[in-house]
Amino acid sequence: MEAAALASAVPAGVPVLTIGIGACRLPARVPTGCRLVILAGLAGGLDPALAVGDVVVDVDGCAGEAEVLRAVEGLGAVRGRVQTSAVPLTTSAGKAKLFAETGAAAVDMEAAAVRAWADAADVPLLHLRAVSDAAGDALDPDVLGLVDEVGRTRPGKVAAFLLRHPNRVPALARLGSAAKLACGRVAEAVATVVRRLEEQERASGL
Repeated sequence: MEAAALASAVPAGVPVLTIGIGACRLPARVPTGCRLVILAGLAGGLDPALAVGDVVVDVDGCAGEAEVLRAVEGLGAVRGRVQTSAVPLTTSAGKAKLFAETGAAAVDMEAAAVRAWADAADVPLLHLRAVSDAAGDALDPDVLGLVDEVGRTRPGKVAAFLLRHPNRVPALARLGSAAKLACGRVAEAVATVVRRLEEQERASGL
């Protein structure tokens, strides 16, 4: 869902790589000629002030990239750190604990690996995430098995799950709606950043 939303939003010619849950499909190296890596997708909210659909921009790693910082201005995004977790956080208590320990705005499972990958190539990283589940939202652990390693829905698994648990249809529908909203928001933010960077590049070449 994330990759499809991003691919349909960014200008033609901008490569979109699907790196999978936990960055399990991260390529061995940054593609030749890449000048900026944008990591984008969904995240769990840690800061109670964040709502589903809010976009968090973590510009750590781009501190010296003035053009990147200009490109994220006015997006309506919250600036804050995104903490990487090795395991999914499915309870509000777990999110509250991580927020108290780190002060991070949101949590994902890929940023640490992608940051190391970009740093090894000396390429700046811009990190954008949209909140798909707020700090107070709990996730049914069984639902995590309904998607594959790159986050694509497994229709057969979903059908079997709903047959066994018909009472969970409303919760699953809400989760899907939240993910769709968040995907749209982060895709829109990334598309705006890419267009602004392209405009800056054209202007600097005049």
